[in-house]
Amino acid sequence: MISYSENQKVEKVVPLAFLELKELEFEINKLLKPYNLSVFGIKDKVVKHWECGVHYWLPKLTFFNHESNDQSHKINTKRKKIIKYLQNPQKNVFYTGEIISLLQGWVEGALMSVESLFKISEFKSSLLNYSQSKLLKTKECYKALEKITPK
Repeated sequence: MISYSENQKVEKVVPLAFLELKELEFEINKLLKPYNLSVFGIKDKVVKHWECGVHYWLPKLTFFNHESNDQSHKINTKRKKIIKYLQNPQKNVFYTGEIISLLQGWVEGALMSVESLFKISEFKSSLLNYSQSKLLKTKECYKALEKITPK
């Protein structure tokens, strides 16, 4: 994803949305140059504008409530239980993202959500099995390439 922009910030990226791919790549590289970064080979772009892109669900989080009262604690505890369930609702099914975090709508929420997946032992073993199968497939591909590559 190159850009997720909302409200007034969208006006800054709208002109980029209508550029051809090579022009888009050029403009992005101009923006990235001060950071010694670049992109190349953009193959496609999708532009979508939503009038409203905010989502929240109940119970309302009281994370930023400066009062530490019993009701606030109960709500946050309930929310954490809901999030834990939503991240792994059934065997070998995992969800992550800011929508199922304590900080909805923020990148930090997405990162927190990913981090919490690594605390689920079933996720760690699934990831390990996936990594090992990918590694095996990669080795098989290299062996197949060696067979057909002229020497």
